[in-house]
Amino acid sequence: MEVVVQTITIGGILAGAVIWICRAMFSPLKETLDKVSRLLDRLNDRLDDEQAERHRLEVRVQEIDDRSKSNTHRIDQLEGKVMQ
Repeated sequence: MEVVVQTITIGGILAGAVIWICRAMFSPLKETLDKVSRLLDRLNDRLDDEQAERHRLEVRVQEIDDRSKSNTHRIDQLEGKVMQ
């Protein structure tokens, strides 16, 4: 009976040591993963901002292009009237 108690005691101590070693090994990994996760969140926010800015610029370029075509059309009409 005493051997069983000693075996269980030693097993418990070994299990505790293994758990402590695992936590010691994985704690820096968890911290690193948390940092990477935060950096990815910031990068995602920045990407969203960049996409919004790109869309705004695309709309602005389209407005300028439309205005340029309209102005070209009006200039062509004026040239036609001047030539007559």
